[in-house]
Amino acid sequence: MLVWDPIGVADSTEAQEEFDCLISPLMHQLHDGASERDIGKWLIQELSDHFGMTPEKNRERALAKELTNWWHSAFARPIE
Repeated sequence: MLVWDPIGVADSTEAQEEFDCLISPLMHQLHDGASERDIGKWLIQELSDHFGMTPEKNRERALAKELTNWWHSAFARPIE
């Protein structure tokens, strides 16, 4: 499993909620069937625009891939 911690706060109790604002929009995108590419682009844009960071595009794309794979394996509907 990929550990995604773009600003290195995973071990800081004071900053554990730093990226919580991404969870709801991300879950909605996954639920609505967003592609790995779309989620990667969204993560890159959020880090840049909302957090004022310079994204590491390969890291964000890897996270998008892992998230979409997780979503499809966890919530895939059987073919009827």
